[in-house]
Amino acid sequence: MPKANFYRGLSPQAVTEVGKFLDSTEIGQHFKGNTDFQICIREDYINIYFRGCSIVNYDPLNGKFSVHSKYLGKTDSEKYVGLELKGGDLSVDGLSLLKIANNPVKHFEKYIRGEKSSLAEYLGRSTPNLIDLEVAFTREKGPQEKINKRKFVANRIDLAVITDDLKLQLIEVKVDTDSRLRSEIDGDQEILTQMGYYDNFITGEGLDIIKSYKTVAQNILDLGLAHKVCSTVATAEKLLSAFSSSGTLDPTPYMLMVDTGKNPIGKKGVNHWDRLLKQFDTLGYQPPRTWKQ
Repeated sequence: MPKANFYRGLSPQAVTEVGKFLDSTEIGQHFKGNTDFQICIREDYINIYFRGCSIVNYDPLNGKFSVHSKYLGKTDSEKYVGLELKGGDLSVDGLSLLKIANNPVKHFEKYIRGEKSSLAEYLGRSTPNLIDLEVAFTREKGPQEKINKRKFVANRIDLAVITDDLKLQLIEVKVDTDSRLRSEIDGDQEILTQMGYYDNFITGEGLDIIKSYKTVAQNILDLGLAHKVCSTVATAEKLLSAFSSSGTLDPTPYMLMVDTGKNPIGKKGVNHWDRLLKQFDTLGYQPPRTWKQ
């Protein structure tokens, strides 16, 4: 089976149906109006996130809503559970999603830990012109990876943002304590392999990536979601409009390190951060950015 090309965006019919949900139902209005929730556009469907957790999937062309079973406290084999839209609310087994959405921290707090918690704090305290979370793509397995029947595997880049000069940047987020940033051997840090996958993705599918996100930018405008991108709505609308017509793709992936203040010195006295910076430079990647938590 051939690998599917990367695509993001809603068709006109999907935009209409998503708009009806967001504007004409109480739960939709809550998701739209509350900036704690991100609404991310996929291939003719949307994912609604709370602090990095994808809590609702809406397929507008088939009229289907679903939620991951773990958020309902279910431990059965069913990964996703269908939700019923009735009376302006989404529900399953008597559980009201509107009730959950009115106090999401209490319900989702055990899932918002580690990297997700740091990412949520970063998005809450900065204005990165966010256009997407969890940019998922497929790639062919490398020779060093575990062999099974699957020829392709999925990867996700944490953030897609638009810069003020209308470039789309793809950014991986890591907390400074993440073991994937560390190794006692130069060049053996796992993040370097990840960055290589992202680099190949941008190089190989760049035209599809930028075409997709130009469509997404216009979808965001059509749905009145500019406030999700930037707190200054007029600025966001201007940025999205300009990007949808003349945006470009930054040709390199980026890494953002969340600086928690932990000691970067390893057991053998090596400064892991300095070592990683040298490896990024050797491989020709942009220096990792840092954000102090």
